[in-house]
Amino acid sequence: MTMEYRNIDAKKESFFKLSEEYGSIASFRRILSLLRLNKMEKVCETIAIREANVSVDGMFCKNKIDLSRQCNSCFRYIKQMRVDHSPILKDKKCTKFFFLDIKIPNGKKIDKEEYKKNLIGYCIVHQDTLIQTNGGREKEEVRYYVPECILTGLVKDQYGTFKDTVILDGNEFTIDRGIYFAQQNGYTNCCAHAAIKTALRGYDKDISCDAINNFLVKDKPDIKKQAILSRVSKGLRIQEMITVIKGLSKKSDHIDELDPIQVSAHDLPITSFIETIYRAIESKIPVILLLRIPKKEGVGASFDGHAVSLIGHTFNENDWNAYGSGYFSDQNVQSFLSSYLWCDNYVIQDDNFGPAYQISCSFLADYYNYAVTLEKINLNISSNSASNKFTSDYPLAALIIPPKGLRKLTENLHEVERIAATFFVEQVNIFATDRLFTKLSVKNKELFDRYFYYIFKNNLGNRKRTFICRTILVSKNEYLSSKDIQNIYSDHIMCDSDVSLVEGLGCFLPDYFWLTEISVPELFWINHAKIGEIITDREEIPDIEELEYNEKKKDSILKSEDDLAGQPTQEKKTNASLLESIGLRLIRLPYLVCLFPKGDDNYYPTYLSKQANPHQPMLEKKEGIIRQYKKGK
Repeated sequence: MTMEYRNIDAKKESFFKLSEEYGSIASFRRILSLLRLNKMEKVCETIAIREANVSVDGMFCKNKIDLSRQCNSCFRYIKQMRVDHSPILKDKKCTKFFFLDIKIPNGKKIDKEEYKKNLIGYCIVHQDTLIQTNGGREKEEVRYYVPECILTGLVKDQYGTFKDTVILDGNEFTIDRGIYFAQQNGYTNCCAHAAIKTALRGYDKDISCDAINNFLVKDKPDIKKQAILSRVSKGLRIQEMITVIKGLSKKSDHIDELDPIQVSAHDLPITSFIETIYRAIESKIPVILLLRIPKKEGVGASFDGHAVSLIGHTFNENDWNAYGSGYFSDQNVQSFLSSYLWCDNYVIQDDNFGPAYQISCSFLADYYNYAVTLEKINLNISSNSASNKFTSDYPLAALIIPPKGLRKLTENLHEVERIAATFFVEQVNIFATDRLFTKLSVKNKELFDRYFYYIFKNNLGNRKRTFICRTILVSKNEYLSSKDIQNIYSDHIMCDSDVSLVEGLGCFLPDYFWLTEISVPELFWINHAKIGEIITDREEIPDIEELEYNEKKKDSILKSEDDLAGQPTQEKKTNASLLESIGLRLIRLPYLVCLFPKGDDNYYPTYLSKQANPHQPMLEKKEGIIRQYKKGK
């Protein structure tokens, strides 16, 4: 088993020839195509190929390429296939591809550090020769698939940066960034296995198809192992996926216990369902999308389920729809527009077609309407759970996968931003007219009015001038350690105290909270900048149906500027008694921040006299919430 180096010229047909040599399967073609993307940090110049013709003898694999985890998994696959007897695994070929961004002459050896420095990805292709028996006749079939692939520098905002050990030319080293992709083999695992792996392997390298199957076998001791493995190769039910994710994470040394939340387009308006997925991905919470796919249409149609993981999204700042829909409906002509309206695609890992495809938000809406129409035609399907592995009540669903300790914060994600924006509008007049504002310098007052207060007072709800919100789940450490936040808060003392503002924030803010960033179109589209933010503690906020905002209560809170001018802070807070239970913790505007401590009868405004600019970059999440939570604990 020697290493072969192939130098690549993207302008020639070397990629086509290579894919044809290995079955020309869709997933491998996609991987080779991605290597030529200009968007990648580095361009593939050489593919190092190591191939082994694995002879299958009894229940053992000869000629292992290396001692990696994937090879051990392959050994167990061979063993299982020999036990099942159908189909018979005649022989197997395993090929590893290592993609490098330098040209290497064939036959030259390079050292471990050069490999590590120049490796931009790798993948494995398996070629199984199977013998199928039908009516006493034997038929030989060759099947190709990609059990594992890692590509670096491809999707910038993925929520789980992959970390694992690979073996190349006898050298073992760690790939510490990139996206993970896996394809089902159709015999010992299915698309649900692949979706769970691609969603979580960025956090725990020990999550594998073997681990999933072993857990399912132990979870159902009254059912024979062979019967379980035979069924799960055809698909997993939603509850099985949830049970597996909970169980494997609970035993993991790398992550805390996870607690998946099932959301469905049946239970939410389709726009709220899409917004829920967006908010989870923005917060770098893993998401598995569940689709029901019809095998055939018409009366008595049957369905297959399909599971795919979502690892990011694309953003179209120039999308007209967010504003243009206001021409036809009053719903989008409001004080705040959510940033999810500019999200046009989710990045999808589909084991049937390959990594890093994009599925449009509009497709999800159209698909749901199509699936519901089919269900109305085939009412008999609703009682036939066996025909649909995700149950026919959920033609479009998703699993949002937060740590168990953050479950309450991540329930009803579509409500979080609306609650924050509502409280913000109700409270701004109360503290924005505080006597502290008489201390604003002429320049700061002018910028405060231009970037915020003029819009708030005179143009709120105007289609041309409105606020844009972006809401993400962050930790207190992540927020306070942000360079831009430090630049704003440093060297400031809380009003009427000798406590530093940073110290006060450290005391008043919960460990995890929802950060709603406020922007205006001129900044959001071009600069990805914000003028302020709202911090809410979701655990303290009642469910939306419990929040009753009748006009009488609003009138008692929203006093006019003239009524409140000159009043002391304590009196204003009495007028705003609703603040005591809403979970509002902070509102920041240009040159002003107000803290709302939990259980405190007062609010604390501070003039940010040393703030350099009225706007700052939006917070960039650098780490997935699962790893962040583990570190935080």
